[in-house]
Amino acid sequence: MDTNLVAEWAADLAWLYYPLTFILVAADTFLPPIPSEVLVAAGGILAREGSFSLWGIITVATVGGFVGDLGLYAMTRYRIRHWLVRQRWGRWLYDRIGRVMTKVGPTTSYTGMIVFRIVAGGRTAVVATAGMMGIPWRPFLITTTLGSILWGIYMPLLGYFAHEMTGWPLWASAVLAMVVGTLLGLLVAWLIALGRRGKRGSRAGDVPGGTDRAG
Repeated sequence: MDTNLVAEWAADLAWLYYPLTFILVAADTFLPPIPSEVLVAAGGILAREGSFSLWGIITVATVGGFVGDLGLYAMTRYRIRHWLVRQRWGRWLYDRIGRVMTKVGPTTSYTGMIVFRIVAGGRTAVVATAGMMGIPWRPFLITTTLGSILWGIYMPLLGYFAHEMTGWPLWASAVLAMVVGTLLGLLVAWLIALGRRGKRGSRAGDVPGGTDRAG
């Protein structure tokens, strides 16, 4: 379908796009299969065509993500966590998550809460983990605010430039933006993990007795 035709149709429904995007982005925190990334990326494409406001899309995507995160965090911290620890499998899951958090350390965990938001489905995982582990409100609010802003800017711009560079149909450019965004997020997360391993190895080499002695 011609993008210009879609743009004209979207312009007539602009009043519906913003509240619908807000609702779906917020709901995506609870239900990752909801394709909010595609919807937001498509909004970036249509902003390029002049149908929508790019700043309007960034705003609803950011606020929608923030609201959804607050809801899931509160639910997993105050309701689901208490129910889980009463279940045998729940205690096992809780213990496993705790071990992972202990290994990666708080700094990397907070960084991951920001970075993994740009991976499809990653937002649900990090927010639910934060709630289940009882991460304090203040660091959670800081990380989720930064993550929401990052994602709210990142996805529309990916759609904007993906369509500009490829010239593909709107739906194909939006899907491409989601795939590229996920791959970039995974790459950044891998680089962070790699850097942390390098630091651990460096510390291990500094331990007395860990270096070779001549003679």
